Amino acid sequence: MTRRKDSASPPHRRRLVDGSPELMTFVLPGETAPRPSDAISIVKLGPGLGHLGPLHGNKSNKDDNASTVTVIKSGLLGQETLSTNRQTESAELTQSLWIDSAGKRYNPSPSESVIGFVTYRGAEGYRVDIGASQPANLDALAFQGATKRSKPQLNLGAAVYARVSLAYAFVEPEIECYDPTTQKSAGFGELEGGMILRDVPLRKCRELLADKDAALSELGKKMPFELAIGVNGRIWLKGADTASTLELYQTLANMCSVQVAGNRPSAAMLAFERLYFAPIRGDIISRARGQTPNAASRTNG
Repeated sequence: MTRRKDSASPPHRRRLVDGSPELMTFVLPGETAPRPSDAISIVKLGPGLGHLGPLHGNKSNKDDNASTVTVIKSGLLGQETLSTNRQTESAELTQSLWIDSAGKRYNPSPSESVIGFVTYRGAEGYRVDIGASQPANLDALAFQGATKRSKPQLNLGAAVYARVSLAYAFVEPEIECYDPTTQKSAGFGELEGGMILRDVPLRKCRELLADKDAALSELGKKMPFELAIGVNGRIWLKGADTASTLELYQTLANMCSVQVAGNRPSAAMLAFERLYFAPIRGDIISRARGQTPNAASRTNG
């Protein structure tokens, strides 16, 4: 799940095998999720699921009780079968399982992409707000090519696009800004410029990552943009210029049914608003009260 670059057909590291989403069924806590088929080589569990034993296909699990995926949260069971774009005769099949629920709080799961904000800066690393019950720990060396002498310096409030590397109950999660399989950044790192859309439904973030309705591909044909989607309900976007960034922000907000007024502006935007829009807002309020701007100023004086 790399950061999407400005192109009509964004690059995908993975693709849906059958080309269409599978039917989602409602499950309750304590139920058992269906076991993977023989062709599945890797199984990734998302929020709302737990497992006992190794997670592989039936080839390695001859015993029926060797691997069990248990539902720990009620909701819709979502599953996708993906294939890697490798230049090999037989590509590996990966199955992703998760629970879609109406909860607004994000529950971290390993290998998920998230967008967070630096809230604490220390000598060994950072603490990042990813919208979970606890802040995530980001090691100062968890970047591509980072060493003790040469490592990124993040300021307080900086936005980062990271991958969840460790997530357990009652333990602070850990994130990293590189792909451990390739040791490359893979689009992770500090997000500079652009805008961040918050409070996006978690289900909508997963749909945009999978690009099931090809909405982002169609949008890329009209304007170039750069996009980073976090499954924690945050989307970072950046257009070619300020006007295209604002247009893209409004388009995604309408697409995700997000109220733009509920998203907190940045410090620069607040300063700009106080400088240019405060006098105009005072005139509008005074006219709504039936007073002229001069009368309002005399009354305040």
